[in-house]
Amino acid sequence: MTEANRWGRQVAVHAHGIGGIKTSIRAGVRTIDHGSYLDDEAIVMLQAMSRKTFYVPTLYTSKVIEREGRKNGIPESEIQRSRAISGIKDLGFKRALAAGLPIGVGSDSAVIPHGENAQELLCRAELGESPTAAIVSITSLNAEIMGWSDRIGAVEPGKFADLIAVAGDPLKDIAELTRVRWVMKGGVVVKDELGRLLGW
Repeated sequence: MTEANRWGRQVAVHAHGIGGIKTSIRAGVRTIDHGSYLDDEAIVMLQAMSRKTFYVPTLYTSKVIEREGRKNGIPESEIQRSRAISGIKDLGFKRALAAGLPIGVGSDSAVIPHGENAQELLCRAELGESPTAAIVSITSLNAEIMGWSDRIGAVEPGKFADLIAVAGDPLKDIAELTRVRWVMKGGVVVKDELGRLLGW
C-alpha cells in the first residue's frame, strides 16, 4: 500500500479467505475482489472504511466453473472447491446486502467469458438484490470505485457516450441486460438490432 500510495495508485486484492480479506481491509486497499468468506466482522470493518474500501464479489464464477471447468482444464479438486465455496460466498453477499454495504460488480474475466458480465447481476438478483441496486452498482458505483465518476457511470453531459439499450424493462426482468440489442461506444452506434426490431 505504501508504494501504491506513493504513486497515487489504488490496490485491488483478490482475496477468498477471511484472513486475507481482513488484512486487506486493515491495509486500506480499494477493493476486495471475490471476498468469498466475508463474515460479519469484515462487514463491520468495511462499514468503518466509509466507502474507501469496497467489496466486489464474483458470484457467477461458480456457475462458469461448474459448467465449463472440465473442458477448460480446471482440475477436479478445484471444481469441487468452487462448489464448496459457492454457498459460502452467497451467504457473504446476503450479509453485505442486509448490512447496506455498497457492493461493486466484478467480472473475474479470467474465469467469466467476455460478454457474460451481466450474468453476475442475475446471480445477485437470485440472492435478493433489486434490479435498480444492481444497475447502480455496475454503473455509478463502479465508476466511483475506479475514481472515474467524472467520466463514466451516468448519462450526463461531458461523460463518455457509452450506452446500451434492451428491448424490455430490466427493472422488471434483470435478465434483459443479457440481451443487449443496441450499443453506442464513444457516441457512435456500433450495434443496432432495435432498429430492425422496431422497423426503423
